[in-house]
Amino acid sequence: MILNLIAAVNQDYGIGLDGNLPWAIKNDMKFFANVTRSELSDPYQSKNQSTSKEILNACIMGRLCWCETKKYGRKLPGRINIVITSDPEIADEVNALSYCKSVSSFQEALDYVEYLKSKESTESYTVRNIFIIGGYGVYKAAMETENAKVRIFYTNVITVDPIRFTAFFPALHKYPSFKKKSFENLQSLLPFTVEKGILEQPDGIRYEFQLYENWD
Repeated sequence: MILNLIAAVNQDYGIGLDGNLPWAIKNDMKFFANVTRSELSDPYQSKNQSTSKEILNACIMGRLCWCETKKYGRKLPGRINIVITSDPEIADEVNALSYCKSVSSFQEALDYVEYLKSKESTESYTVRNIFIIGGYGVYKAAMETENAKVRIFYTNVITVDPIRFTAFFPALHKYPSFKKKSFENLQSLLPFTVEKGILEQPDGIRYEFQLYENWD
């Protein structure tokens, strides 16, 4: 199994502020949308068998992440939304929408993906790639999943002014198995062109698209 995490993270591992993104980086938002919709050119990913079903990527997220996506629309379109929550109202809200499923744990999310890929599935769609989009607990569970190849599409954000973050990404330096890969490795996975090197916005925020993997 290959798990693809995607996150924009600053030098203090901050990713969120009071339920919102702490920066406005349009290029990164476009990158997120393109990556999570794309078919990755992944030599380690088994190809879907011939099927008449719709083939989509699955995005696994926590409750707070789901609430944040609703600010931009009711769900992530063109992707299977899998939401981990113990809140019955949110679960009902999620399950009422097409291409959306609520689960109670990260393992249940993975089990649901395997179900969608199985012959027993009665859904009209199946899963191509698995993406983990937050928050902290979901990222951590993915990074610590046994026997999984884990990849991180990591937008390294260099902020100028101090930010009072309320949400964080797991401290990457505590996971020595994750190694930074070359830009060429990153580009080879994607069907669209990625800008190379450190980019800078007019507001002084700098960022760079990077790739980490926990295998050689």
